[in-house]
Amino acid sequence: MIPEERIGIGLTLVAVALGLGGAYLYQRFWVLSFVPVLLLIIVVIGFAIGKSIDAIKERELPARLRWRKAVAVPLMVGGFWTLDALTGLTSRASALGYLLANQDAMIAAQRDAGPGLAASIPYLQGVPDGGIRIIRHAGGDPADLSQAEHLRLTGERIQGCRRIGRRDWTCSYD
Repeated sequence: MIPEERIGIGLTLVAVALGLGGAYLYQRFWVLSFVPVLLLIIVVIGFAIGKSIDAIKERELPARLRWRKAVAVPLMVGGFWTLDALTGLTSRASALGYLLANQDAMIAAQRDAGPGLAASIPYLQGVPDGGIRIIRHAGGDPADLSQAEHLRLTGERIQGCRRIGRRDWTCSYD
């Protein structure tokens, strides 16, 4: 394994950590939550340009090795970001982690809602309004519930939901 591939693996792990911690940063700092991701993008672009220039200048290396040096970092980190964008892996894992950490709040919300009814806890609050709530509903997609249920669960209209568990959903509202 060449050093550039090790750097690519390291930066990919940083991207995974930022993906998992993104919701936490957003909850705590809002505007500043995008700074670490922006810095990572700048570092990845810098490494990609720098290593591409190195690969072009080092004529004594075989072409295969020069090619590996040039594309290792952007291919690994870019590949992860593409896969994450398609699957929502880190955002779902982050929401599940939040739900596990706040299980007591979900149990209290279920108790308050009553038997058989959907329950919700806040996950991300939008600025100035809207956001995402974690909704526990065994009967399918909470977006298909009545408007009155939308208002009870979120205080607003549910726009859409993504499943994060067998009966748990992240639902955005406006």
